[in-house]
Amino acid sequence: MISGIYAMKRFLEIIIKFDEFGWIIKTLPKRSYMHADTPVKAKKPTKARVTVLVGCSAAGQKFKHLVIGKSPRPYCFRNINMNDLPVIYYQQQSARMTSELFRLFQSGNSNHYQG
Repeated sequence: MISGIYAMKRFLEIIIKFDEFGWIIKTLPKRSYMHADTPVKAKKPTKARVTVLVGCSAAGQKFKHLVIGKSPRPYCFRNINMNDLPVIYYQQQSARMTSELFRLFQSGNSNHYQG
């Protein structure tokens, strides 16, 4: 009985689900309530993007979030040690997930558990 429970727990640890989403920050709303006579100046939309990867196993083990940004060292983290953050931060010019970044994240996944 105990060996069956242990085998089931081990099986649930193998099933892992990841999901990623892009978050476009510093952007203006596409719609707003304005008077019809108010002149509108068209602005080019910003391309400030952050991609976040979240994941967990079927047994309930959670991974640290993976955050991908454009800056190698964001200004808001200037006085903070990047290794002390509760997330893993990677830099890429397009701020999008690639197979290379996922392999890099997956290669060290044993120490990415939140415990």
